[in-house]
Amino acid sequence: MKNLNQLIESVVRFLRETQHNDGGWGYTTENRQSFLEPTSWTLRALAGNSSASETINRGIKFIKISQNEDRGWSNLPGLPSDITTSHVILALSTLGLEENLANEGIRWLLLHEVRKSGWGWCKGSDGFAEPLSYSILALASTNCLSENERLIDLLLSYQCHDNGWNCHVPNIHEKFLESQPALTAISVIALFNSKINLQNDILDRVVKRLEEDVRNGNVSTTYTRALVLLAFCKAGRSSSAVSNNLRQALFSSADSNGSWQNNILWTAMGCVALDQFMMG
Repeated sequence: MKNLNQLIESVVRFLRETQHNDGGWGYTTENRQSFLEPTSWTLRALAGNSSASETINRGIKFIKISQNEDRGWSNLPGLPSDITTSHVILALSTLGLEENLANEGIRWLLLHEVRKSGWGWCKGSDGFAEPLSYSILALASTNCLSENERLIDLLLSYQCHDNGWNCHVPNIHEKFLESQPALTAISVIALFNSKINLQNDILDRVVKRLEEDVRNGNVSTTYTRALVLLAFCKAGRSSSAVSNNLRQALFSSADSNGSWQNNILWTAMGCVALDQFMMG
């Protein structure tokens, strides 16, 4: 694990060096605009790292100044609040800081669910597995999911016929959509983080869906590898051969500067996944 520890140190150094003056991060090193999604993932990656305390404090200040009057957040500061609010809540909960700020975000989420059918990417849209999954994760991280267990049933209702998830409801215009590994992984993470008792056969099928995707070569980008590895860790499968092979693929594809293709979002996600893998 020594080499893996060294990579994590390089990642932390890369993330610290790419922070913008306003305290946020962009999606890539060429992007000078700060966004809340990469900022939230980066703060999660830096959580627990003593050398990054000042960087984290500056990131939190960016989150504070970017909060809208309705107490939610948008990915691009200044726009109407959207599902990015769930990413911010996850970051704050992971850091164990600003509980009141996180609770304000939770209230925004609960007030803006669309017709009791989950959340979309923006106001008025629904039927998307990814925003629903991240909202479930945000609620679970603040111990607010027990009163909203119906959301788990809603997520399961979005499941595709092959036991995975797609970006939208699985049946659009009478055409059944195939699942996508990244969306399946996010949904699996939400299910296991919910701590709600589900039938073992349901959980086994969704994990086997991801294992099959890995074996078939469908998990090839840093973004997808990080999410699928994180899903395996949350499902207690980090010691499996498939998981170890995926960890090695993610590890070996990192660049010498501690990033993945100078993509800050991917680098933060990769760090979160590898750190979780090391924790078992």
